[in-house]
Amino acid sequence: MRSIRHAGIPYLIVTLALWSARLFAQSVESPYVRVLLTREFPGVVVKGRLVPQTRVRETAEFNGCAVGNGNLVLSYIGSYGPEFHSPAVQVDLETSEGQKIRAQLVGVDERISVAVLQTGATFKNPLVWPDDEETAPQQPSIVTFGPQKKWSKRAPALFHFETDPELPEQEMHVSAPARVQSGDAPTAAFVVDQEEKLVGLVSAVELHPLDRQIHVCQILPSALLRESTELIMEGNRSIKAGWLGILLHPDEEKGSLPVAPIRSVVRGSPAEQAGLESGDVIVRIGTRALKSTFDLVRNIRWKGAGSLVELGVERNGKLHTVTVRLTERQDQHPGFSWGSDPGSPDSTGPASASMLRLYRTLLPPHIGVGLELQPSPLVAGGGIPSGLMVSSVVRGSAAQKAGFRKGDVLIQINGRLLLSLDDAMRAVDSKENSVSVRLIRDGHLHTLLLGVAGH
Repeated sequence: MRSIRHAGIPYLIVTLALWSARLFAQSVESPYVRVLLTREFPGVVVKGRLVPQTRVRETAEFNGCAVGNGNLVLSYIGSYGPEFHSPAVQVDLETSEGQKIRAQLVGVDERISVAVLQTGATFKNPLVWPDDEETAPQQPSIVTFGPQKKWSKRAPALFHFETDPELPEQEMHVSAPARVQSGDAPTAAFVVDQEEKLVGLVSAVELHPLDRQIHVCQILPSALLRESTELIMEGNRSIKAGWLGILLHPDEEKGSLPVAPIRSVVRGSPAEQAGLESGDVIVRIGTRALKSTFDLVRNIRWKGAGSLVELGVERNGKLHTVTVRLTERQDQHPGFSWGSDPGSPDSTGPASASMLRLYRTLLPPHIGVGLELQPSPLVAGGGIPSGLMVSSVVRGSAAQKAGFRKGDVLIQINGRLLLSLDDAMRAVDSKENSVSVRLIRDGHLHTLLLGVAGH
């Protein structure tokens, strides 16, 4: 018995040492981290066929900062909200010291594209909320992750600061532009004051139209971020953006109109239920006159799901008022397609991961008919022709009424082989009222007639 006890002492010492090392490693000095979102796929599609021998790992990177009690991280994630909600993803935090820490999604405020993450690590110096969140910062600094793969802080001259009571963003005009990207390249920067309190998060940066030495930064203010974080933590769930359910013509076709006309209306959407039609032009939301198509999109998103919105709509030269209740988006999920660099092997041989590129897309490509498609994993070998698999069917859509089901593999539309998502898009955008779709279901061939009028 004595020998057993003595033998257990070294084990206990090692265990305590490992536990202490782990505890020490999870204590982080800097509040700024890189957020790494990783997905792994069992194969790649080359020329429309699956190559299962090659595994592809896609990692998207974002900027994040610790806030509050030291175990919460905020990150601007652009359009990657659906990916963060996917079950087969891994989220890690990379600290300034090179540590990697596992994190878990609490929720996403889809109205402003900000994710709230929680981790077991403790940040010693998290950013705190300012006492007075309504006033403009006197001497702001911008913290960002630069091309040298390091965090840096700059203190530009502040020329102008303004707020819009109907939109979440504040506008800040600064000199000495920080290296941040806008749009869907979600590498946001953080604005802090002299006391290292969080002023806001930079979601977009543009050059001033009259002075290229001035950058116009769109800021999500700390008051909004704090409110959003508290709502997500309280409900332990995401905040859904508003969705109307329309597809607009390209901006180059809008002419003198501030907003592009409606090209089509998603069946079963709030827009259809409110009576909006192809050709309508939305010129007002509430009492706010819209200035651009982007203005329309961000206003709808910001209103949030469940909001009752009054729209001013021009139809045939006359102004109408339409009331619509927005919902959360029902027709869009993350999807991926792959392409190969020149010189990659064909689909019958092994493929090299270094020769393949991963293209991120948001599906479906043609939301009007209510089908979400992806390259079919059923086309590898066996002589089955290339096709597109139905991964989901929107409830109440034309596709559901026509009898399409999840798992169907579409191989032809109007007698033409489907080799890519573009083929399906072109077919649905045809001038015909319906198309004939040939598909494989449970190993048998079927033909369905899909109505595409107006889509």
